[in-house]
Amino acid sequence: MKQEVYPDILLENYDLVLHAYPQLFRLREEVAEILHIHFRDSERILIEIGCGAGATTEYILRQNPKLKIIAIDRDQRMIDRLKENLPEFVKTRRLIPLTIDIFKYILTLDDSSIDGIASSWTIHNFSQKQRTKLLHAIYRVLKPNGIFVNMDKYVLDNPQDEQRSFDEVVKRLKEIPQPEVAAAAIQHEQEDREVDIIMKEKESLSEMAKMGFKNVQIHIRIGREVVVSCLK
Repeated sequence: MKQEVYPDILLENYDLVLHAYPQLFRLREEVAEILHIHFRDSERILIEIGCGAGATTEYILRQNPKLKIIAIDRDQRMIDRLKENLPEFVKTRRLIPLTIDIFKYILTLDDSSIDGIASSWTIHNFSQKQRTKLLHAIYRVLKPNGIFVNMDKYVLDNPQDEQRSFDEVVKRLKEIPQPEVAAAAIQHEQEDREVDIIMKEKESLSEMAKMGFKNVQIHIRIGREVVVSCLK
């Protein structure tokens, strides 16, 4: 079981670790484009779960000029970096950063009150039990036809394909020049495969459909990372 969602050494060297995942740039573009197509430049409010330093946040805001984002992260260091990286959006109140645990925050929201929810590279860190709880909460707070977009690590169902994909990631992580950072990143990847953590593609999408989400679909997969969307 994971001791931390994201350990300090990886938070402190986040940009360095991201170099091992070049596919994230393309996937962030996809998230922003999906939201742009869905909202069609209308004024809407989006909650972003696990906003981090704002990499995906920026893509979404620039692609969707009338969208307002409530950006949630439980780590104050990430929220501080978000504010530093995107000050123009904070100033205009298109970006509202909040330091809070998503499980606590979502309890404060009314049923059918939110236009959309997005997340990038966050939900796979939760246990399967936590993910189910969160998905139910997301469904509850979304308005009818509200959208949920998740860019995340949905591992391949075929064990041989998954192992090859995992080995490729480990190879790239070993190229990180700081050995202690590389080791921590590899350990984090290994923890993502633990039986109570691993997020498999087929069963994850099936679970969302059974909850009532409609149009559950994969838009793009690059390696182990996938962009999924669905509607309430």
